[in-house]
Amino acid sequence: MIITNRIDDNTFNGKYYDVVDVFKQWMPKDFDFSNSTILDFGCEHGIMALGFAMRLKPKKVIGVDIQKHHLDLLDIAKARININILPSNLEFYQIALAEKLSVKFKFKFDVIFAWSVFEHVSQLILDEVIADLHNSLSDNGFVFLQITPLYYSPFGSHLETLVDEPWAHLQMQNNVLHDVVMNKSKNATIYKAESNENYEAIKANIWSCYETLNKITADEIIELFERNGSTMKREYRTKTAIQPPKNLCNIYSQEILQTDQVVVLFQKTKLVESPNTKTVLTCPQYGTGDAQIAEVNSGLQSKERALNMEIRRKDAQLKELYASISWRITCPLRSVGKLLKFGKKTIHDLLLAEKESQR
Repeated sequence: MIITNRIDDNTFNGKYYDVVDVFKQWMPKDFDFSNSTILDFGCEHGIMALGFAMRLKPKKVIGVDIQKHHLDLLDIAKARININILPSNLEFYQIALAEKLSVKFKFKFDVIFAWSVFEHVSQLILDEVIADLHNSLSDNGFVFLQITPLYYSPFGSHLETLVDEPWAHLQMQNNVLHDVVMNKSKNATIYKAESNENYEAIKANIWSCYETLNKITADEIIELFERNGSTMKREYRTKTAIQPPKNLCNIYSQEILQTDQVVVLFQKTKLVESPNTKTVLTCPQYGTGDAQIAEVNSGLQSKERALNMEIRRKDAQLKELYASISWRITCPLRSVGKLLKFGKKTIHDLLLAEKESQR
């Protein structure tokens, strides 16, 4: 069955105009868009990629996603911005999980853009994907990323259209939460106009999204990019005004529970190895050449990153297990309300922050 992806005018305008404005303002003032190649990583329908191509006029914009929603882009856009064909500087590709973009494309990108994407990349390939994106960047290239809602924030489950209880995913055991989601009356949600069959498919799709979230925190995503050769140039975080329950504060830091968005601009760092600190390998099977040294060191660093990630994940799992054992939900769920994952408040906050930084 096909789940219809409806894009309303507010969502289209937010992505086509507001997000593009934020992205432009975050880039260095002397950045030459007209001579740049931009990658929209996880482009979904491609509305933001279209905004880059039409409004920033770069040489090329490439959108990639594991889905092929971009096939609907022209139908979505033509009535809103009066176009009959997509611009010639815009291309889309459906990619496989963990596909090597540094191999697929024979050129480098000047900017990689990712809006609410990295929370959906599997833990098993997250480090590998970030390393590949680093290899896909030109020297001194930039990565602009945004994540909202972060997993440990009130609605970090991405279930907000079906469950409006803050932090429900951290307080309910999974089978109980699953029952709440799947038994939700259609008439109590924003999906009341859907057929019963399609509503069931929508719920299953949303639950699948929740189950595959990687639970990354703001600090972790920054650390991953920095360890893979990027330097953070700017950072911005937003926090919810909702106060977390005491039992969760006994397990998680209040900072993690209330931080619902992170926006970061990275720049590729050219790694220069000091001759005074280089390790010389004398094992005959490896030799002593720079290439062999770099290959072995890279392998060791990759294993170290994977081990550190696994330690953090196990620690998070233990905390969640403790939370599920120590807490029992006693208050009924409130009636469903709509919290937009992509909201005007998010964009408005970013634009205000940009203006403040320029004062």
